[in-house]
Amino acid sequence: LSPAAKGSYVTLYFTGGGQTSPPGVTGSITGTSTLKWLTQGASVTVGGSAATVAFDGAAPTFIDGLLQLNIQLSPDTPSGSALPVVIMVGNASSPATATLAVQ
Repeated sequence: LSPAAKGSYVTLYFTGGGQTSPPGVTGSITGTSTLKWLTQGASVTVGGSAATVAFDGAAPTFIDGLLQLNIQLSPDTPSGSALPVVIMVGNASSPATATLAVQ
């Protein structure tokens, strides 16, 4: 796999981001005709640099509960082979244990 380029788009998958609108249904598959957005906005930093969130919601074609973030890395994102990724939803923050390689 190749490192992400600065300014490029990256898709992240995660769980535990809270409610979507419209709400998910336990055990169902998220469709593609109606996007389900997080009710509390998400923000992301990569290597301490803020990324732009293009989509935050349920991952289409996957079981409800799996969430997807489409982010655009900042041109100012530092380079590195294991930059910490931190997701904030509302007042909750992920631990900085997930990493992303950026060229």
